[in-house]
Amino acid sequence: MRDQAAQRTNQEWLVGLRDSGHLGGTVQTELHGLLKRVLSKALRRGWNVDQAAIEDFSQDAILTILTKLDTFRGDSQFTTWASAVAIRTALTSLRRAYWHDVSLDEAEMEFESIADSDPRADTQVEQHEINAAIYRTIERDLTEQQRRVILAELAGMPREMLVEKLGTNRNALYKLAHDARKRLRAGLERDGFGAEHVRKAFDG
Repeated sequence: MRDQAAQRTNQEWLVGLRDSGHLGGTVQTELHGLLKRVLSKALRRGWNVDQAAIEDFSQDAILTILTKLDTFRGDSQFTTWASAVAIRTALTSLRRAYWHDVSLDEAEMEFESIADSDPRADTQVEQHEINAAIYRTIERDLTEQQRRVILAELAGMPREMLVEKLGTNRNALYKLAHDARKRLRAGLERDGFGAEHVRKAFDG
C-alpha cells in the first residue's frame, strides 16, 4: 500500500479523494497511512505525542485536506502538499493545547524572564541586549493593552488564543497588534536598534 501511494500521480490523488465510492475509501486509507508516517517522524522530537494523538491528527488532517482540495494548484507533489497540511494541523492543535491553560500574565512573565536573563555565551550578548531594549520600549511606549498583546506574541502565544483570552475578534486584535508593533519599532529605532540590526541579531 505504501508503494502504491508513492506511485500515484497528483491527478490520481485528486480523483480518488473526490470519489464517494470504493475508490475514495481506498485512497483515503492510503493517505491516512502516509500521514501517520509523516506525523510520527515530524513530531518524534520535541513533542510528547503518542500514537493515539498521531491517529487523531491524521484524521483531522484528512478532513482539512478534503475541504481544501480545490486549493491544490499542483506546484508540488500532492503528497508534499498534504504532508504540509497535516503538520500544520497537528502543530496548531499542539500549540492550542499548550497555551490553553496559560494566562496572559504567565505569557508576559515568560518573555520578561528572557529579557532579564544573563547571556551564557558571547553570541547571545547582542540578542540579550535587544531583548532588554524591546522590554524597556514596551514598558515605556505601549499602552497596557498593546503591552499585553506584544508580550504574549513574543512569548509565542498563537493569535487565535489571544483572541479568546482577550475576548475580542481577529480584526480588533490585528489593529491592536499592528499599532503596537509600529510603536515598538519606532521606540527601538530611537534607542539605536534599527529593524535590520534586530533581524541580523536573530538570524537563524
